[in-house]
Amino acid sequence: RRNHTGTHLLHHALRQVLGEHVKQAGSLVSDERLRFDFSHYAAVTADEIRRIEEIANAETLANAPARVFETTKDEAESLGAIAFFGDKYGDVVRVLEVGSSIELCGGTHVRAAGDIGTIRIISESSIGSNLRRIEATTGENTVRLMQREAAQVAEVARLVGASSDDVVAGVQRRVDEVKALQDELKALRSRLATGRAAELAGSARDGVVVARVDGISPGDLRELALAVRHDDDLFRLQPRRHEGDLRPVGWRDDRDAVVAERTARVRAIVKERLHHVFEGVEAINPVGIAAVGTRRKADPVDRVHPAPIGCRQRIDQRLPCR
Repeated sequence: RRNHTGTHLLHHALRQVLGEHVKQAGSLVSDERLRFDFSHYAAVTADEIRRIEEIANAETLANAPARVFETTKDEAESLGAIAFFGDKYGDVVRVLEVGSSIELCGGTHVRAAGDIGTIRIISESSIGSNLRRIEATTGENTVRLMQREAAQVAEVARLVGASSDDVVAGVQRRVDEVKALQDELKALRSRLATGRAAELAGSARDGVVVARVDGISPGDLRELALAVRHDDDLFRLQPRRHEGDLRPVGWRDDRDAVVAERTARVRAIVKERLHHVFEGVEAINPVGIAAVGTRRKADPVDRVHPAPIGCRQRIDQRLPCR
């Protein structure tokens, strides 16, 4: 009964906030919650939900009696009663009047609006073109919901070292601290990559760097490769081991035809060389990832170890890998 009468107060509040175009398009009433479908052309904003709750709960606090009576259809319409779903009615209709809400309804209801308790909207969503759905709780279910939310706020406040009243500011402080630490870590990794890049660039032969780099994340590997890239006329190849796989990654400068020709040759060698160790090796593009493959399960991972050396030799000899 609480939830049934609550749908009528919510319907009234929705029309007050969103406009008189709002019409009920379906409902569900259970012991735990109520669901109300209605016509509307946009999502209901957080501010509108707050105002709807305020209007509906003002009615429950006023505790007006719920008056059910029968009258003629013409008399009901003259009183401003709203008919749901566009149903056809006989000459005599049943009317529910509770506070400011007056609608045709044949169901059972509470004796007074105050019996509904606090109405709390818990969700709002779209269910179709120009159709919205809200779900809400009333009475004891609202009390339990509010207690659960208060406990969650208290726990969050404890975790961030703030009071419940200051929990939002406390969370924001933690978010700012994490962002600052992430920026600091990124800067440190960048400086580390720059130092390793100089070492790798110094080992280049014939404008080519071939190196095995282990124990590095994909993001850090990219930073390292980009740092090496700043050296002119280099094609970079850094094989990496990541969760049991080895994924060679290369970047190149394509500012002239010589570098472009060398890039094509190196990519072909890399793909051919690693084909014997990995399944599904692909040369994706000349600027980003040069080759990606999954290690063959039947082969030991140690077969990957000489891959950079073999590629280096084939590049020097200008021969395809075998």
